[in-house]
Amino acid sequence: MLIDCIADLLIDSAALLLIDSVADLLIDSATLLLLNCVADLFVHSVTNLLIDSILNCSALLLLDSVADLLIDSIALLLVDSVALLLIDCAALLLINCLIFCLTFLLLDSVALLLIHSVALLFIDSVINSVTLLLIDSVALLLVDGVTNLLIDSVALLLLDSVALLLIDGVTLLLIDSVALLLVFCSAGGGGRLAIPRGG
Repeated sequence: MLIDCIADLLIDSAALLLIDSVADLLIDSATLLLLNCVADLFVHSVTNLLIDSILNCSALLLLDSVADLLIDSIALLLVDSVALLLIDCAALLLINCLIFCLTFLLLDSVALLLIHSVALLFIDSVINSVTLLLIDSVALLLVDGVTNLLIDSVALLLLDSVALLLIDGVTLLLIDSVALLLVFCSAGGGGRLAIPRGG
């Protein structure tokens, strides 16, 4: 009887030890697998977002630099019109309305080309800034969360700063041009602005 109790106790202890060991091994393995999967997913997501952000920023910087250095105001007007047509038809309608309004106010063709270029550059910069801000904010909130939102916010802050610098420069150029036109007209420069043509 005592031997049976001891045998049962040894068998039960061995069975419990085996079951506990297998359960601990399964729980530890599942936990490590889950932690590794979550860590790999997080690292992969952050890496992809960082690479995409750097590539997008580099591509935008290169395109803007080439356009500013190589294209004159007529070519810039044509490229921006085509780009705006493909990007946002509603924005193109707004630009056309602004262009027609400015056409009725200014009679000289050189001044008209300058105002078209300034208006397109200003509206393109605002639309690109707002579009990038909205797309990046929604994508970051849905896909990568708060950490990636902070990374893209810094990138957008840099892009917005450059865009605002360009907008301020162009706006000051437009204000100075209009002020000079008003001073010239009020000083008795005649009913029509005559700009010498090169030739």
